[in-house]
Order: sequence, then C-alpha cells, then structure tokens
Amino acid sequence: MKNETEKRYKYLVNARNYHYTQFNVWMGFFIVIVGASFFAYGKLMEMEINQNRDLFFEKIIVIALGYFISLLFHLSSKGYYYWITNFINLIMDHEKSNMNEDYSVYSVFANKKTNNNYFKLTSGANISTSKIVCLLSYLLTFPWGILLVRSFEFPYQHLPLCSFFLITTVITFVFWANSLFILIAKCIFSSYLDKHLDLEIQDKKEPRNGGKQPEQSSSPLTGDTP
Repeated sequence: MKNETEKRYKYLVNARNYHYTQFNVWMGFFIVIVGASFFAYGKLMEMEINQNRDLFFEKIIVIALGYFISLLFHLSSKGYYYWITNFINLIMDHEKSNMNEDYSVYSVFANKKTNNNYFKLTSGANISTSKIVCLLSYLLTFPWGILLVRSFEFPYQHLPLCSFFLITTVITFVFWANSLFILIAKCIFSSYLDKHLDLEIQDKKEPRNGGKQPEQSSSPLTGDTP
C-alpha cells in the first residue's frame, strides 16, 4: 500500500510538471506568433507608405489572423491553467490525506506574510504568472479591433470626441465577439471529461486515516504553484 501511495504521488507530481513544461512551451509559441502578426501588419503599413500601394485586403487578412490567434492564445492559457490547478489540487489532497505536514510540499507554505510585499522592489508577492498570462492573452485581442477600425475611413474620425467614441465602440464590440467565440469554443474545444470522476475535493485539516500518523514518503519537487 505504501508503494502504491508513493507511486501515485510521483505520478501526480510528474503530470503537474509535464503540464508546466507544456504551458511554457505553448505560451512562448503563441507569443511569437502574435508578435509576428503585429510585425507583418507593420511591414504592410510601411510598404503602403514607401511604395504608395493599397494593401487594404492584405491588412484585413493579417488583422483577422492576429485576432483569432490572440483569442486562441487566451483559450490555450486558460486550458493549461485548468489542468495545472487540477493536478495541484490532487497533489495537495494526497499530501493532506497521506502525509504529515512536516513532509508535505505543495499543501504547505513557508512564511506567507513575511515574504509577501506588493510594493517593496526587493520582495516577493503572491501573484500568479498563469493568471497574468490569461489576462495578457485576452487584452491582446483588443488592439486588432482598433487596427480594423483604423483601416476604414469615417467622417470626423480625427476629432478627439469621434476617436473616443470609435475606440469605446471597438472595445465593446471586441468584448462581445470574444464572449461569443468563447461560448462556441466551449462546445468545440473542451476536453471530454464525462468518464472522469469529479472528486469535489474539500479542504482537509486532518488526515483521513483516523488521526494516525501516516507513513512518510519522499517528495519530488520542482517548479512553483500557480
């Protein structure tokens, strides 16, 4: 039984670490692709100016691709965050159920308050990088909407009030477009989990072994929690 418990713990940690590695790889991939899309749009603008060419259709293609890639970036970051937190919860549940807190790694935290200062430049703070990536990827969808509007000519668009109205309209439109696309993506891109049991893990302050001291196992470590 002890060997099976240790194996499960190692499998959980390895699964969690694997998803962290994949998260870093794919987020870097999307950042490069989104950056390349902005670069392509800039090159088209430069060609229009230097060569006096009308590249309206090409710019619309780049804007559309850039928008959908940015939105897929957001969905992908949310998907990986979903799976990473799943394995973190399973690891923490395993530790609280089978290990004493002196041997736990993921279900304990050292000095929560003393190393948590949001304004001191040389101190750490409780900020999730995964959540920042989710926010950043979502915000990247809005510049494409603004670039789309700027590709068309509108009366009085250079007036400050008109520009403010256009930007506000674009932000509202992109927000609802994102919401609609996310609803569609929920039906198309969701993982099939019907055969997975929902453990509905609750916070456990005491081990499930009737208060007995559990046998300890080694704790593989790597990375940081989301």
